[in-house]
Amino acid sequence: MKHTMRICENKEIAADIYRLSLEGNEKITYQPGQFINIRINEAGLFLRRPFSISYHQGSQLIILYKLEGKGTDWLSKQAVNQSLDILGPLGHGFKPIQNGQAVLIGGGIGIAPLLGLIEELHRQNTTVHLYAGYQSQPMIYESHRLESADQLTLETMDGSTANRGSILSWLPDIDVNTAIYSCGPRGFLRALMDRFPDHHNLYVSLEERMGCGVGLCYGCTCHGREADESRLICTDGPVFNAKEINYD
Repeated sequence: MKHTMRICENKEIAADIYRLSLEGNEKITYQPGQFINIRINEAGLFLRRPFSISYHQGSQLIILYKLEGKGTDWLSKQAVNQSLDILGPLGHGFKPIQNGQAVLIGGGIGIAPLLGLIEELHRQNTTVHLYAGYQSQPMIYESHRLESADQLTLETMDGSTANRGSILSWLPDIDVNTAIYSCGPRGFLRALMDRFPDHHNLYVSLEERMGCGVGLCYGCTCHGREADESRLICTDGPVFNAKEINYD
């Protein structure tokens, strides 16, 4: 579970969005939606930082992250060939369906873990319609991977692409038997869950701050559906069926 991995690439690929390519002694296998915890070697930063795994590129593990806060600022300054102390893969990821249709819905950096999911769904002979929302054109990243979806609906809040507004406003009614996979900020996911309350195949990946990442500190809980039920996002999730949680 603990790895020392070498940085092969760490560069800005869109406005405040970085691509981090990591390589270790052996290829790490993962389930789309899982994450790694990176140790931040900076004075005063005691907790590791969680980052969703985006995809594999050959033997390299690709992490896409947004520059915000001291932890990612430190990470963005790490050079090629430096080593990182990593725990992972951690948590439970998405459960790809076979021989079906899937709708993927992501906002901002929440699109990152969906890129590897597109590949896995295609391996399972499932067609993918991706709805991807960004704040503006300069923040769009990995365009060629977005376009690997069978259908792509792209939106920016400021209208710098053809579609303007929230990606949620561009969603049609979706058949209750169609699998929906999503990742994004809390308000985004809450609105999505309210939009499709009857879907039993709506899976959401929760974006939350974490302490240990392995369920020891209880720093990343959310409410379950039952009274007084708590779920640990790091170990029970970060991916949940929307029917399992009360994400207020």
